[in-house]
Amino acid sequence: MGILNIASSIIMKPALLFVFVLLCATSLVLADEEDHGDVVVLKTSTFDDFVKGELSLVEFYAPWCGHCKSLAPEYKEAAAQLKGEIPLANVDATKESELGSRFQVHSYPTLKIFRHGKPYDYNGPRKTASIVSYMRKQVGPAAKPINDKVELKKIINSDPDTRYAVVGFFTSTSTQLHSAFALLSNRLRDEFVFGKVVNNPELTSEYSLKDEGLVVFQKGEPIVYTGTSRTSAVEDFIRVNSVPLVGELTEGNAAIYEKRGLPVAKFFLKMDPKNNEKVL
Repeated sequence: MGILNIASSIIMKPALLFVFVLLCATSLVLADEEDHGDVVVLKTSTFDDFVKGELSLVEFYAPWCGHCKSLAPEYKEAAAQLKGEIPLANVDATKESELGSRFQVHSYPTLKIFRHGKPYDYNGPRKTASIVSYMRKQVGPAAKPINDKVELKKIINSDPDTRYAVVGFFTSTSTQLHSAFALLSNRLRDEFVFGKVVNNPELTSEYSLKDEGLVVFQKGEPIVYTGTSRTSAVEDFIRVNSVPLVGELTEGNAAIYEKRGLPVAKFFLKMDPKNNEKVL
C-alpha cells in the first residue's frame, strides 16, 4: 500500500500543478478584465476621439501601483455619479506607453482634464465626492462673460479669500491677446477668478484701454497690463500681481504666495483681538 500511495502522489503532482497554473492564468485574465463600471477604458487607438469633447477626465495608471488601487473605487463611483454629465476614463500607461510619453506621465496615478483635446493638470482631491464637485466646477467657460458694471463688480468681489480677479477686455475673440487669455484662464481657473468683456467700449474705456487689454483687480484696485501678447508674459503679470508686496498671509491665499515662486519674508505680529488694526 505504501508503494501505491507514493506512486499515486507522484502521478497526481503534474495534475495539481496543471490546476494551479490554470487558476493563476484565470485570475490574471479576470484581473485584466476588471470591472471598470462607468469608467471608459482607453487605448491609443481610441484616445483622441474620446478627449476631443468639451470636457473629460482621464486617469493614467499602472496595475501594480498601490495609490492607483486605492483611487480605483473612488474614481469608479465618481464616474457613476457623473454619468451623462462628464465622462471619466482611464489608461493603463504600462500598456499604452506611447500615451504616457505623449502626456509626460512620470508618476501614477496621474489625472488630466481634457478640453477639446487640450490637456490640463487635475489639481483637485481624489475622493469620490471631491472629484465630482471639482469636475462640476470645470463645466462652462473659465472666464465668466461680463456685460455691465454690475457683473464686473460681482466678478471683482467673487473671491473673498484673495480679493483678486483677472479681467480681459477685447474687441473680438480672434486677437492674439485673447488667445493667450483663453489658454491661461483654462489652465489657471483653479487659482484665480477670470472674467471677460467682449466688444463693450463703455466698460473698456473705464480703464483707459484703447481697444483691448488686461486688468487685474487687487482688493478692488485695478492694475493695467501693458506688456506683449506672449502667454508667458501674461502669466507672469497675473502671478506677480496676485498678492500685494506686503500683505496678510492667510489660509485662503497661502497657495498663491507659494506658486508665485518668489522668496517670501514672514513677520509674525500679535494683534489685538478687539481691534484687528492694533498691534500688541
